[in-house]
Amino acid sequence: MYSAIMKKKVTLQFILNWKLSIAFICLCLSVHAQTEFDIDTNDPNYLLERAKNIENDFEEQLKYAKNAATLFLKEKDKKKYAEAQFIAVQATRLIRDSLTFQQTIQPLIEFAKQNKDTLTVVKAYYELGVFYFEKGEPKNGKEALEYPDKMGYYNFESVDENVKILGALVDVSLGFEMNLDETHYYVNRLQRLAEEYGNASAQVVSRYKMACLFSEAYNYETAKDILRGAYPYLDKAEGTGVLNYYYRDLINNFIETNEPDSAQYHLQKMYLRTQYTNSDSKSCFYHLTEARVNLALGVEEVTGSDFINCLDNYVKELEKGEKVTFNALNALTVSCRVHLLEEKWNELDTQLKRLLEAAARKKSDVFLMRAHEIHYESLMARNREKEALQAHIQFKKYSDIVNRAVFTQGERLVTIQNDLLISEEETRLLEMENANAQLKIQRKNSVIWIVVLGLLLMLGFAMHFRRMYQSRKMQEERLSRLVKERTAELASLNETLVQTNNELLMSNTELERFAFVASHDLQEPLKTIIGFSNLLEQKLPKGDFQVEKIMGYIKKGTFHMQHLIEDILLYSKYSQASKDFTQVDTKEVIEEVKFSLQEMIKNKKARVQYGELPIIRGNRSQLVIIFNNLISNGIKYNESERPTILINYKERQNAHYFEVIDNGIGIEYKYQKTVFEMFKRLHKKSEYPGTGIGLAIVKKLIKNHGGMISVESEFGKGTKFYFAIDKNAGRESNDVVLSHEVELS
Repeated sequence: MYSAIMKKKVTLQFILNWKLSIAFICLCLSVHAQTEFDIDTNDPNYLLERAKNIENDFEEQLKYAKNAATLFLKEKDKKKYAEAQFIAVQATRLIRDSLTFQQTIQPLIEFAKQNKDTLTVVKAYYELGVFYFEKGEPKNGKEALEYPDKMGYYNFESVDENVKILGALVDVSLGFEMNLDETHYYVNRLQRLAEEYGNASAQVVSRYKMACLFSEAYNYETAKDILRGAYPYLDKAEGTGVLNYYYRDLINNFIETNEPDSAQYHLQKMYLRTQYTNSDSKSCFYHLTEARVNLALGVEEVTGSDFINCLDNYVKELEKGEKVTFNALNALTVSCRVHLLEEKWNELDTQLKRLLEAAARKKSDVFLMRAHEIHYESLMARNREKEALQAHIQFKKYSDIVNRAVFTQGERLVTIQNDLLISEEETRLLEMENANAQLKIQRKNSVIWIVVLGLLLMLGFAMHFRRMYQSRKMQEERLSRLVKERTAELASLNETLVQTNNELLMSNTELERFAFVASHDLQEPLKTIIGFSNLLEQKLPKGDFQVEKIMGYIKKGTFHMQHLIEDILLYSKYSQASKDFTQVDTKEVIEEVKFSLQEMIKNKKARVQYGELPIIRGNRSQLVIIFNNLISNGIKYNESERPTILINYKERQNAHYFEVIDNGIGIEYKYQKTVFEMFKRLHKKSEYPGTGIGLAIVKKLIKNHGGMISVESEFGKGTKFYFAIDKNAGRESNDVVLSHEVELS
């Protein structure tokens, strides 16, 4: 019975598995059919979008892109064809199918040349160059990259791709061939491209590549100066790749010149601008550089878990025999330095061995020098003097090699720069000679044309004068009539203008009289309010905090209103220029102001300083108000321990020039043009008391003296008010206010 049950169970399980298998096969067939349907569809836009969205499956991407390109070519959509065919080219390069790549890229290049599609030509030759370098044919790769530059394939649309190609050529010349002449040539092509097209990315890349020349020659200071020249273009540069390499070189130069603080600052900027995730291989540079900066700053915890993970990845790559990178060498160097500080000798010996082997494979004399230096320091720390001596000999050996390279390459760079300047000068002279030759030819042709045109003009003038003579009488009669009409019209307008001006003067006078009377009449009810509020305060029971608070608000508001009305009365009083001008000793005026402000000066421990002051023609009471406002403002708006007011005087040809300088809180630039407006307050009443009308009165009084006032200030560092008073102030002959240039120059 048990065996029968087991047989049934096995049979049921077999049937179930069989059904599941059929379902799975049907599902696969439906997916395959759907894929075949997608590829066979006649909608090229759909195929192109599918090709763009496919990642990692390059063979599938190639199918969609090729079908889309074929359909776009039939529809004669040139732009979409070039886009689809280029995606197919990239896919075949990544598949590493040489034959298919050549069959795909050649039609694209021919199509782009026939249709004068500069952008596609440049992009295609970049892909071709990368293909040859990946294939191990650097000569063919370099020729492909050089082609757009040699044939002059440049325009505004392709400039970003041109920058990419020229940058690659700099790397080839510097990395594969160490040909400084070619490197310098391509760097200068980048600079000219940046200047011609105003491209921010080209500006950044050209400076980055130029700095690489000097970094390779260990001239880090010059490299930093060159890189700093790209600061204005960083915000407009497109692509995180450009910024990533720029910041990498700049930060490395700061570390090499022992400026860890600057390196740390730019490392943070790089992190914010590029935003690489921890899964991105480029993030390892950030963690590595952070460790190098921490090491230079003497931070206790130099490395973190992210750095350790990156270091392990570099070690695995080295053990697999992959290409040695400078990031790997720097990571091993940091690891050795950390082990040396922590005196972990076994770990240090292991990492030091890896560093020496990697530096030897890379043929980097700099890292060999650093490795032997660390080895020497570790042996001395372990009191192994004999071995340390051998390590020091090796360190000295590679140090001498590096120093010779610095001198030789530095000298070579100077020579190249001089040769380039000479070449540019010769080119400019040749262009000038060609321009002069063309100018001579143009002059000869111009003489002929001038003679012909002169004859034609003479004929035209003769005909023109004849017509003018015939119509002149008619025009003179018409002009005479128009002049009479216009004269009568102007006379009428002049009468209207005089009448309007008189009405305006009367209106202003009435308005000022109204302001004076209104302000004066407002004081009576205000005094009544103050009196009754004081009486009410006496009658109300003491100890009620809410009532006292309300009464405080009432008294504070009425006192502020009283001061405001008094200031309006004062402003109205001086709206009309006073005729009471006499000889005034400004020194006595200052002393009178000091006396009136003695309580404020004493409370704030202020001092008012001045030198020789003149006797001038002016209104004494108005001058007192001017200096009183400026000096009291300098003391009031002042948070320093010892407020200081300095009054300077200079004599000008037609004016007396005064400066009132304080060391107060200053005035922000955006408010400096509005401080002389009525009721313009820059602070809350709780911070600094006042009505905001004082400087408006000062301006009005100085204008009454035929002058003008202005201000200079730096927020937090004090303020300088400077004004001039006309020497002929108050005289009837003085009808014109001093101009701003005369008064304040």
